[in-house]
Amino acid sequence: MDKILKCREEKERIAKKAVEYIQESDFIALTGGSTTFQLALSLIESDITDLTILTNSINIAAKLIDRKGFRVIVAGGPIREKSYECVGESVLETINQYNIGKYFLGVNGLSIRGGISMSNIEESTVARAVLKKSLMNIVIADNTKVGHNRMGHICEIGDIDLLIMNKGVPEKFKKELEKVGVKVRLV
Repeated sequence: MDKILKCREEKERIAKKAVEYIQESDFIALTGGSTTFQLALSLIESDITDLTILTNSINIAAKLIDRKGFRVIVAGGPIREKSYECVGESVLETINQYNIGKYFLGVNGLSIRGGISMSNIEESTVARAVLKKSLMNIVIADNTKVGHNRMGHICEIGDIDLLIMNKGVPEKFKKELEKVGVKVRLV
């Protein structure tokens, strides 16, 4: 989890802001990544007492499982070595069983032309599946991801509802997001 150390303060602020969008009795999904892992840590410290979390991330599940009032559902399958994320057909089958309220998604790339992307095709396939089953899609990412297009395309930029990111986002990028209906919260 070396990535969690990179931009740590920014990710902590992003995660704390993301918790504000989670209410009692919500059913949320978190796929793996350093920013979503930070969100899991912030959830543990929150006042939320009733929450159901669907995740394909072994390390996120392990952190959340002992939190009183949290129900953790793991979409299991083969585990990717460095990310601790389960991928594959069994993960997709599990995701398709649920209607998800809010999906908190960490990404590797955000650009107007390239949309939302990840560096790994298998992980982006899982992200696309969750995105389709969720009522609200929230990208949580630090500003170093802006302007990058990664191999695994998840969706177009206008397919997300909210972007929570640290300050330092180019104003032109922010305006383009707002033009296609994406709310932007900078922390």
